[in-house]
Amino acid sequence: QAVQTVEQRVASRVQALETSFAISERLVGFLTTESLAKSVAEQIQTSFGYAYVHLYLVDEDEQVLNLAAATGEGGDALLAESPKLAFDEGCPGQAAVVKTAVLIPNIRLDEKRRSVCTMPDTVSEVAVPILFEDTLLAIVHVQQTKEKPLDYADLDLLQLVIGQLSVAFRNVEQFTQSQKQFEQEKNLRELREKILRTTHIDEALQGGVESAAVLLPNHSFSVRLMVEEQNDD
Repeated sequence: QAVQTVEQRVASRVQALETSFAISERLVGFLTTESLAKSVAEQIQTSFGYAYVHLYLVDEDEQVLNLAAATGEGGDALLAESPKLAFDEGCPGQAAVVKTAVLIPNIRLDEKRRSVCTMPDTVSEVAVPILFEDTLLAIVHVQQTKEKPLDYADLDLLQLVIGQLSVAFRNVEQFTQSQKQFEQEKNLRELREKILRTTHIDEALQGGVESAAVLLPNHSFSVRLMVEEQNDD
């Protein structure tokens, strides 16, 4: 029996390695983190037969996790709600805080750790962070029903698979940032040319406001013209 257990573990690790290589090969060519997240979640569920696989993208500024992919029954409905988890909320939020994998073998014994993204029939959960060096990029959240609860063997296998994904997510993130920078510079050039062509002060000022809005998209701007009264004396 011990020999059989060892053989099972070896077979599981071989499967995990094969899966990680296969997933890595299929991840070439994705241009958005959303499409990459969807592909990763679907491939993990298909390869290991988990009930639910969710993937969250990290918003460091807001300190929240944004659900970007959800497989399994009810996944599309949950995704349509665009749920957010705070850092430290539920199994995924805890993994975001400690930047290491978190396993909850039986969520029914610890209901306080249940999040809005924990499915009703879930018994066990594991959340594994995707890190590039020390930067948190995403969280993979796997849930399983009572038919096949998760254990530390699953945690080890998921860490082995997910450890190969950080470069893919980092590459897509850098591509997205470079595209945003390119669009920003393009818009600024067009606005500059518009300002240089104008012959009216109000149009020039409007162009300046639009330029500021391109540089600082999360801020609002306004301009007031002060007309100085002249004395007849």
